[in-house]
Formats: sequence, structure tokens, C-alpha cells
Amino acid sequence: MTIRHELDPDEVALITRNLRDTLDFVAEVIDDPTRIDHLPTGSTLDFRVIWVRDERIRLTAYRPSGSDEPWSARVTFHEPLSERLAVTSPGRAPAMWDAVTTGETADEAFDALEAALRAEAADHLPLPARQRR
Repeated sequence: MTIRHELDPDEVALITRNLRDTLDFVAEVIDDPTRIDHLPTGSTLDFRVIWVRDERIRLTAYRPSGSDEPWSARVTFHEPLSERLAVTSPGRAPAMWDAVTTGETADEAFDALEAALRAEAADHLPLPARQRR
């Protein structure tokens, strides 16, 4: 017996995004295994990629499998680290890269972290020349 299921374009886009995000994450972990030191073993993961100014930032949400705990989200990858967002001493990652937010869903945790990153970036970007005094 053959069961056929036709995928609509939205389903294809979602599957494609999920595969791309997962493979990107695995490649990043292979390059630097310390990226997952803070993720509990056996966690359920979700990913979101955002752009803040010229920074590509991967957010990873996680929750121990089978747990009722809130989801946590944190930055697991960013490139390039521009001087505009470097808010700590040179050669060290800004404190915002270590931020962890929580939410009842992965999306809530992502939204809180994204808002915090955007606010932090806005606070540390130089003003355009016309606004300087």
C-alpha cells in the first residue's frame, strides 16, 4: 500500500529551513565543540537566525527532553563580531553573547533574547554624524 502526501510550498519551505538550520548548527559545533557546553545533554533544540546590523546571529532554544521546564535561549554563533557591537574589552565576546532568556515556548524565549540583543546593539552603536554633538 502506497500513501502519497503532496507537500504544499509552505511545508517545503519549513522542512528546508529546518534542515538548513540543523546542518548549519552541526557544522558550527564541529568547528567549535565548546558552543554546546552549556546545553543540557538530551535537550530538545530549536534554532532562529537573526541579523542585528551586519551581524548574523544564531539563537538556540533548548529544553531538557520530556521536561515541563521553560525553554531557554542563548546565542550559539555570531559572525562577524564588529567593533560596533563589541561592548567589552577587545578580544573578548560582549556580555550580550552570554545572555540567556526563558519562555514558555521556544518562540517566547527567542523573542525575549532577540529583543535584548537588539536593545543592547542599539545602546552601543555610534550615533550618525548629524546626531553627534
